[in-house]
Amino acid sequence: FDKKPSERGVHAVNIIPETPPGAAHA
Repeated sequence: FDKKPSERGVHAVNIIPETPPGAAHA
């Protein structure tokens, strides 16, 4: 997902709700 940091964060949160968007994306 190279569209927007928000979309990436949302997707990451969807996969791992216990991890913040930043950590999940890292």
